[in-house]
Amino acid sequence: MASLTTIPQSEGETKFTIELYENIGCPFARRSMLAVFEKALDAQHFVIPLSGQLKKIQQDGLGAAPGLSASLSGKSVEEMLAIKEQYKIDINPTGEVPSLAIRHSDTKLDVVTEADVVCEFLEDQFPDSGNSLMPPDALGRSKIRTWIKTLNGANGVRAMYGTLMNQDPSKDEAMRAAVYKGMATFARLANDDGPYFLGAQVRIHCLRVWLLIPCLFFVLFLLTRYQQAYLLFCFVSILTCNTLFIVFFGGSAAVANVGSV
Repeated sequence: MASLTTIPQSEGETKFTIELYENIGCPFARRSMLAVFEKALDAQHFVIPLSGQLKKIQQDGLGAAPGLSASLSGKSVEEMLAIKEQYKIDINPTGEVPSLAIRHSDTKLDVVTEADVVCEFLEDQFPDSGNSLMPPDALGRSKIRTWIKTLNGANGVRAMYGTLMNQDPSKDEAMRAAVYKGMATFARLANDDGPYFLGAQVRIHCLRVWLLIPCLFFVLFLLTRYQQAYLLFCFVSILTCNTLFIVFFGGSAAVANVGSV
């Protein structure tokens, strides 16, 4: 784990350190972990047990959550429960991760919660550190905001998971149409050169889906009995890397017309 060091501030500003409360088993926490890495920040990392993990180890022992046991090696079930409760008291009363704590030299503590808000805070607070997660131009920023709105909308993740879980063949066509409409929007916004969505650099929207991709292979292995499960893999992979548009569909023009294939 990185040591807790003071983040340099402008002259005259109060010095502070940053602490990230996380759990690698949570995809939302992984977003903030990757943001800290991309911004090249030195922060202290604290592992917080997830409620589901605690339930498992209470029922079946530490072996039921090997990832947690490895992260908190040597801790008993009771100690892990205490970590969670103290976290609720000191940092985030919901018990959710991630949380970013800003500890000032005058003992003042500010806390930023919610994965996407944490990522935006890190970019706003440290614009010149590491990789810039937002484009410098207004048009590039507008594309990212449209991308996120589409991902969160009816033609984004909801459409994809609806297609994945659907067992009614009569609904297939309408669900496919919604997925293809969302993909066409992503293709229209994408940079032609790549390799990432808006060109040569990782941006903040990439963090939303990157760390889901390894999970998809496991999901697809379990869910091959669901109709069109392959679309889930295509959808999440294509969102981030413009190159994958070309691999799967031969470029944005093909994606725009994919509904007719």
